[in-house]
Amino acid sequence: MKSQYVKEMGHNSINMKNLFANFISRKFVVGLLLLGGLSACGGSTDKFRKAMSAGSLSEAQEYLMEIDNKADCKQCALQLIKAYLEAGATDKAIYVYENITPWHRNRYDMKWSCGEYEREACKLLRTCLMENGEYEKALGYYPLDYENENYIGNAKSRYAYVSDVVAAICAKGKQDEARRWVEYELRWFVTNVDPDISTLQSSVDTKREFNSSVVRERLLEQIDNSY
Repeated sequence: MKSQYVKEMGHNSINMKNLFANFISRKFVVGLLLLGGLSACGGSTDKFRKAMSAGSLSEAQEYLMEIDNKADCKQCALQLIKAYLEAGATDKAIYVYENITPWHRNRYDMKWSCGEYEREACKLLRTCLMENGEYEKALGYYPLDYENENYIGNAKSRYAYVSDVVAAICAKGKQDEARRWVEYELRWFVTNVDPDISTLQSSVDTKREFNSSVVRERLLEQIDNSY
């Protein structure tokens, strides 16, 4: 009996050792896989930064597409957008924002706390588009207060856009063109603000401040003061 007991204990000891060895082996393999994944992510980011330092923007763009971590991708994308804009490659900067980071927040959602990347990228893009005279394209990078672009609640943000365009046109000494632009853009206020019959105080206040007559008067005054 004693001999059999000793044999069983020996077998159990061997089994425990085998189990422990298998456990350690699996942990080691998983650790290597994790390290490999982290190394790959870090590698793409490092390669991106090196390419940027060397001024190789196209190469940097290729590495940017390999970065899986969204936080790193946003940071690097913003850096590349700035570089493209400084190089006068506006279309490439827009491509980075729209196609390499297609998961970016929309014009309404960007106003929340996690929309720093979108707010900064869109500000850079619309500023450059304004300088290039691409006014209608710039509208797509202005933030919205409400998700429905044609809702009366967006009158304030729409006015800010039109006023920025007027300022850009007047800065080029084209006041007559600015007046034509005002008449063209007034359609939005005529369509979305003037007919509103809501009794909500916020809508009543918005209509009083941004009805088409008031908007026309303010914008024409802005043009007259630009000489």
